[in-house]
Amino acid sequence: MRKTTKIKVAKQICNEYATDKYRIDDCCVAYGISYSTFHNWVYGQGPDDKGKIEEIEEIFKKADLKRIQSKKIKIKEKAMSSLERLIEGFDYEEKHTTMKVDNEGNAKPAEVKSIKKKILPNPTAVIYALNNTTSGEFTNMHEIKGELTIDPFIQMQKRIAEKRKRNNEEKS
Repeated sequence: MRKTTKIKVAKQICNEYATDKYRIDDCCVAYGISYSTFHNWVYGQGPDDKGKIEEIEEIFKKADLKRIQSKKIKIKEKAMSSLERLIEGFDYEEKHTTMKVDNEGNAKPAEVKSIKKKILPNPTAVIYALNNTTSGEFTNMHEIKGELTIDPFIQMQKRIAEKRKRNNEEKS
């Protein structure tokens, strides 16, 4: 396969991969090459990077970066949606089925109860949202005034060191 053909195939593979719908090895198979061949084009083989094609390496890096950015955006959108649900609270329905055994010994649903439940707003989610969307109005930081006490053992060691220093100065 000529270098220009390899670059053309690699662009097609990388375009599919960048959509984040397919794994890179699946994209390679779809375009008729093995993953190890594609890997060789991108990274080379052995200490001298035999088979590496710089243009394909760049195309792959850009596609991978685009895929990662796309994934981050999707995750952020899901997280924001989930956080909104936790802040607002939500309703859901549980179904409880009572089973009854008929004359033939088969279990059949006798009664289905629907129970509506409400999840109250999550205080931790509310605090998180307030801390991250306001400028210092709602902060977890508290100022502590006063002196810190030091462990008595450390205080004793300091006094002993001071006495030794005075004794050494007196001897001099």
